[in-house]
Amino acid sequence: MASPRLRILLILLMTFLLTGCQRLAVRPMETLALAKPFFTPELATYSSQLKEDQWKLNPEWRVETYWQSGQSINVHRWQYGTAENTKDLVQQLLETPKTTISIAISSDPIEDGNRPAARPREPIISQLSRLSTLSGWNAAILWAYADPEAAIKVAPVLEKIVLGECHYSTPVPRTEPAANGQVPTITRGQSPSVPSSASRSPVSRSNTPFSVQPESPKTDVTWLKSVADSATGLGRATIEHDLNMNMRAAAAEAWCHLLAHQTGNPVEHLAPVGRLLESGTLPSQIQTELTRGVARWVSPKDIPGVSAALSPTEEVVGKEILEQAAMDACLIHAWENFYNLNESKSASQRKPHQAELWPEGIHHLRLSKNAELRAEYAYWMVYSNHPDALKHFQRQMADTNPNAREAAFRGLGLLGSRDAIHLLETAAKSKNLIERQNAIRGLAMINLNLVLPYLNDDEIRIRQSALKELLPTHDAAFLIPIRRQFLNPRVELHRTVVEGLSDWPDELALPVYLYGMQECPILTSRRLCLEVIQKRVNTDETFPVEAVSVAARRLMASQWAERHNIHQIDALNAAVDAETTSIPKERELQQVELRNRLQLLSNQSTEDAGYQAELTRLTELEEQDALMLEQMLPDQPAPLQQALRTQVLPDIHPLYRAAEKLKSTQVEDRRSGAIQLQTLSERRTIPPDLFALIRDQMLKEQDQMVWRSVLAAYQRDRTPEAAELARIALHHSWPDIRLLGCQYIEFDPKPEYAEWLRPLMHEKQNRPLRLKAIQLVGNCRNPNLLQPRYPKAEQQLPQEQGLLALLQETEPELRFAVISATSKLGYQQTTQELIFMGQHPEANVRLRAIKAMGESGQTRFAKPLLQLGINEQQTQVQREILNSLQKLTTYGTTPPQDIARYPYEQQLKMWDEIWNPTPQTASRSSMNTGGSNY
Repeated sequence: MASPRLRILLILLMTFLLTGCQRLAVRPMETLALAKPFFTPELATYSSQLKEDQWKLNPEWRVETYWQSGQSINVHRWQYGTAENTKDLVQQLLETPKTTISIAISSDPIEDGNRPAARPREPIISQLSRLSTLSGWNAAILWAYADPEAAIKVAPVLEKIVLGECHYSTPVPRTEPAANGQVPTITRGQSPSVPSSASRSPVSRSNTPFSVQPESPKTDVTWLKSVADSATGLGRATIEHDLNMNMRAAAAEAWCHLLAHQTGNPVEHLAPVGRLLESGTLPSQIQTELTRGVARWVSPKDIPGVSAALSPTEEVVGKEILEQAAMDACLIHAWENFYNLNESKSASQRKPHQAELWPEGIHHLRLSKNAELRAEYAYWMVYSNHPDALKHFQRQMADTNPNAREAAFRGLGLLGSRDAIHLLETAAKSKNLIERQNAIRGLAMINLNLVLPYLNDDEIRIRQSALKELLPTHDAAFLIPIRRQFLNPRVELHRTVVEGLSDWPDELALPVYLYGMQECPILTSRRLCLEVIQKRVNTDETFPVEAVSVAARRLMASQWAERHNIHQIDALNAAVDAETTSIPKERELQQVELRNRLQLLSNQSTEDAGYQAELTRLTELEEQDALMLEQMLPDQPAPLQQALRTQVLPDIHPLYRAAEKLKSTQVEDRRSGAIQLQTLSERRTIPPDLFALIRDQMLKEQDQMVWRSVLAAYQRDRTPEAAELARIALHHSWPDIRLLGCQYIEFDPKPEYAEWLRPLMHEKQNRPLRLKAIQLVGNCRNPNLLQPRYPKAEQQLPQEQGLLALLQETEPELRFAVISATSKLGYQQTTQELIFMGQHPEANVRLRAIKAMGESGQTRFAKPLLQLGINEQQTQVQREILNSLQKLTTYGTTPPQDIARYPYEQQLKMWDEIWNPTPQTASRSSMNTGGSNY
């Protein structure tokens, strides 16, 4: 049988002969507007990129954008493939083709009078949209999105796609019979077997015909291959497919977009969409897309189906998704036609609420069972400028759902009236923490200056909420109140500032970090600021953050900043100069006077009459002067330092006064002094010279409350002094105080602390203390604790034995603690025992074993966890397997950030690809065609 191309050539030849070799008439190009274009190589390439149905919801399209970012939704709801690739592809398709094909069948020249007029070259996307294939329909949708005015001619095509009248066919796969008439057997490497024609089933779409012929070398898409593919389908049986619902929904959105952007009244242009919605014959997914698509221009009450979807009495098929689409339509219309126009106007100039535009059923949503609809109803009240919005927000502020409550506070912020500000400020002073946080968010939406007073609130979480509203602004005007938070003693507040400034430019962020490094009273936070500065300026130079004297830190910070070109901006310098960083004249005079008095004392003998008198006069200094005296203390002679510590500072300095109370014989006084130390340590680090006094007192202390407060006062900075106090507590005679020492090591586990815990592992009289000590030995990661303290000694005391000796214990709880601790230290036998426990028939045992594997930090557990995960059926155990795999993550084994959104089985496969990469897996070496075997 002649090929289709040969048949076409024969027809042309017969036409040529019948016309008597006269020139063929040339039709005007306008009559070919919807004709199939010539299939050029360039067109074939682009067609192959659009031949699949890859439409999906665009994650960036969210109706929440209106109130979360305060901006219009400027993206389409549907996207083809990945957004970046599609954007580049559409830009290329909007260009004109680089190659053309001309066919002139004539032996005579064309007279000038009969020559067709030149017309602009047609864009590639326009040519593709004339194809009745997936490529053409995808091109039509993309064209309507990108250039709706030029794409008006594809409106009928989009309507057909929406109606589901477009179908595409794929050829039925065929097999070539062998010489003996039998279908050849397909060997490995060839295409899979195809059932006989009597039992064929639909196959996946493909532009390449199925064949069992030996495979030819694979090449890129070419013109001739595309033509061959088209010809191959002629004269063969085909399978017809309906378009995917996603593609029809994308066409629905594109159709509305195209019609609304034509010259003239958009409502009139969208009339075909209204008639289609009114027919009631569309699937719910298509109906919802058309509803959202016209909502920007057509009032919701005039959109067919919206009133029915919002009616509390009417039963509609697919009620939930239709109700959500109707609510979205109301929000879209309200924002685009009311709120967005009113935002910059005063209350008296705003466009008034028009009740006739909205379906009556919308008000029943304030009592909807769906909390999200209740929240969206609150936003609609603001966007439509409803007169009862304030009253509704007052009621919804007490809603049982947190999202609905938050929407009421945000609604007040969007409203921005005086009454709304009064309500928010009242809520910000309530006793309910969540209500106060919501109120601060609402105030920030009105004016960020309304949030500034809450940076001085006594509740740390309120300060953090205020900071989280200010930090995203990148406004230099807020730097001074932000940096003041470093003077607060709470570490979590400092971390909020440090993390919030992470995306600020260096010229604004570095001066604040520098301020925290020199002024913050907490050593841990000063170190954190130093680390951030080192990373930003790319230096390894250290800074003496341990220095007690703030003045010394200021001087060194200034020099350090000059070496690393950390320049403060003028606005910040002016504000800093106005505050306490530059000491006023009066303070300078006080410092000079105090330094002169100390100089006179250092020149006198302790036996002089005036020496004791001057010390007595120093006890009259105020607390502010006591801080100056503390800063000058290291520069004085040793005898004078001792006299100032024991005779002067306890009377005027709060820290020294609290430490002095630890000497009292009354337990109430000691407790009071310890609590004062703990409270004051939250503002600043305890001076190192006080440690000797405190340590000597704690060696004799027997009260648990005193111990608890003193340890808490030191543990925040994780200093060597804090570790020394913990060591003293671990060797105390009272077991409850020894347990307090364990709690410090749990807070700051280090290998060198493990040896202190060895005697406690054998504390048989106190089971909780023994279990805690065994657990902490594993956390300290010191493998020396596996063996006895003196391995070569002939005789070992019981309290000198290692962890391995405890494996003989029969109590289940104690033995599991030993197994868990030794596995953290890498002991092979117990790691295998944990794996066996992971296969236990009881789910609780498996759960404990799997959790211990994750906490061990041993990556050797990763592959056993994957094996256990394959057969695990209990949901709680499955979740723990995934958590343990996450805990064992190291450099090079990090999973994708969005791994948690996949089903359990898919997550296991992703972890398996990380820990068992195919090219490096020995068990799959039989599949490799090259490379080394290990």
